Formats: sequence, C-alpha cells, structure tokens
Amino acid sequence: MPSDAATRGAGVLMAIGGAEDKLGDRTILSHFVRLAGGDRARIVVLATASSLGDELTGLYERVFTELGAAEVRSLRPRTREQAEAPGPAGRSPARPGCS
Repeated sequence: MPSDAATRGAGVLMAIGGAEDKLGDRTILSHFVRLAGGDRARIVVLATASSLGDELTGLYERVFTELGAAEVRSLRPRTREQAEAPGPAGRSPARPGCS
C-alpha cells in the first residue's frame, strides 16, 4: 500500500528478520526503498538483535545502494546505553527511511 509518510517527513520504519531475501529478487526491500523515496531515499540500517550485526549492516548498505537509495548509513549500538543515548539517530539526515 503506498504511503505518503516520506513526503510528510515522518519516515518509514521496517523491521527485518534474519530470513529476508537480500540476494534474490529483494521484493520487500525494493518496496521499502520506494516507500522511503526511491532515488531520493535516505536510509539508516540499525542492526541490534544479531550476532552478525557488522556483516549484516554492510550487506544491507550494499543492497539498498544497489536498489537505488541515495544515502545509506548504519548504526550499530552495542549496549543499551548506546541505543538509548541521544545522538546520530536523532539528528540523522537519513530519517525518512529506517531499516
């Protein structure tokens, strides 16, 4: 379902589980890029629930870039304090799309 959230500035949030198709058709990820603004999409990848977080953030950065996102950044808090601290996520220019 199309969303006008990106034009309102509210952004789009997508929670992705470990079995998401990152290497094949990438249907859901492509849809997310479109919702986040297509070739203007600015996406933040936030990997917190995986022991493979560093590897996954790099993979998602590559995939979202290949799918046409204008900017892809990663945040990888390793402690609860880091996750709760004000900082890069709150002032990120990439807020229209978070994954």
